[in-house]
Amino acid sequence: MILLDLWRLYGIIENIIWNLVRLIIVSSHKKMTAITQNTAKAISALFPAVVQNDVISELETKCSNNVPGCDSWTESQLERIWFAVLKLSNGEMNKLESFIKVANTDYRDLLMAAEFGSDLEAHNKWFSQISC
Repeated sequence: MILLDLWRLYGIIENIIWNLVRLIIVSSHKKMTAITQNTAKAISALFPAVVQNDVISELETKCSNNVPGCDSWTESQLERIWFAVLKLSNGEMNKLESFIKVANTDYRDLLMAAEFGSDLEAHNKWFSQISC
């Protein structure tokens, strides 16, 4: 009787562990949001062609729905963060990487540094200035 109860308990614990493993695997492979067409245009305006794919990859993998607090944001909401990173990087890859780190620490600091923090349309105004 005790062995049977222990065997059932073992089965329950094993089930819980496998469910936790599946949850960890699924959450670590969360799909990142692809950049918008306007973000691609901003990248083209700021970065040399040879690094543009790298910039896109950095934004999509390190500065997307994985930014703390932005997990349920749409691409148009994320565009504000992407534009802030691009503006502050000024076409320099090392600055891009630094500002992606800032976004992942506290995206609000990034928005304030880019002067996008107090106006929800400031990033669009900036984009219209660089996409002449």
